[in-house]
Amino acid sequence: MKTLNRVKIYCQAYYIVDVEIPDEMTFEQAEEYVKDNVAEIPLTELNWISDSDEFDEMSFADAYISE
Repeated sequence: MKTLNRVKIYCQAYYIVDVEIPDEMTFEQAEEYVKDNVAEIPLTELNWISDSDEFDEMSFADAYISE
């Protein structure tokens, strides 16, 4: 049996996190705060969204076969 190596399968996932916000923020302000600071939010366990797997022309760009 051969192996097709380095195939990229794109999928969607989400994670749940608690974000510390300043005391005086309203819910709407907190939403904007999170959107503006998403890069600083720590990544937690990812939850895969079923049936979201996709392939495109880049999926096999780095792929190769090995014995």
